[in-house]
Amino acid sequence: MMIVLCVKDKLIYLRKLYYGYMLFVFIVEGSCGSMIHDLQQPVLINPGTDNFYWMLHLLNIPQAIVAHRGITLLFETTLLATALSCFISRGSSILAVTFTMFYSVYVVTKSSFVAHHEHGLVLPLLMSVIFWPSSDERKIRLLEAFRYYVLFAFVSAALWKLVRGSAFAPGQFAEILKMQHLRLLATEPENVYALVISWLISHQTVSDVLLGLAVILQHTFVVGFFTYRADRLLLIFFFLFFIGDFMLMNLTFYQWYIAAVVFLPYWYPAAEQELQDIRTNQVPV
Repeated sequence: MMIVLCVKDKLIYLRKLYYGYMLFVFIVEGSCGSMIHDLQQPVLINPGTDNFYWMLHLLNIPQAIVAHRGITLLFETTLLATALSCFISRGSSILAVTFTMFYSVYVVTKSSFVAHHEHGLVLPLLMSVIFWPSSDERKIRLLEAFRYYVLFAFVSAALWKLVRGSAFAPGQFAEILKMQHLRLLATEPENVYALVISWLISHQTVSDVLLGLAVILQHTFVVGFFTYRADRLLLIFFFLFFIGDFMLMNLTFYQWYIAAVVFLPYWYPAAEQELQDIRTNQVPV
């Protein structure tokens, strides 16, 4: 017997999925020693050129958080407690906004003091805005908007490579592999993974083809701007890209994985209607 859930039930499930995954992200960061308290009261900062970063630093908020280990632990505990409360809650807008505020400060503080703005932290931050409204219809609209942002992230990355010409530069990916795996190649040249990377560096034609395939794969996400029909294929491409990124660049971006839910038509009434029309042959495929 098939169970059909209403929009409200779907959004509650999505809410639990998101905040449950964020708790998982925090557990992973904690186990890897990547939380703010692991920085041991840092002093030097690099806020970059982001106005939001500068605003928080001018207000001395990140500085106050890292000034004392007890304050840092209290802040991170509050962040985790807020995420857990959002996971348990069935739709509190106040809790959702509170989580976004704390997580924003967490991202700015951590990125500033490690002197590296982690791209993986930004996408989950933007996704948290979906749960702000009390209206289910507005949540769906924000989810659809977030889907467009995920598509934009892939397509803009492909266009960036094309506009700068890096996608056509011979040996481009081989040089990227050298820079990315320099320490491994220098310290463990006999490592199996290092040998594979060395082979790719030596065979630039192969590495150029891999870069070209990655650019093509990223470009395919442009289809999602016009239709939901290809979303299941885009879901496969989504994970295929990150699998390749991990295998070749040793990068995970595991914080992004939760964004894969945007390619499930399950959430969108418009997508479900489009797929239903296809099944009933009302719309040509």
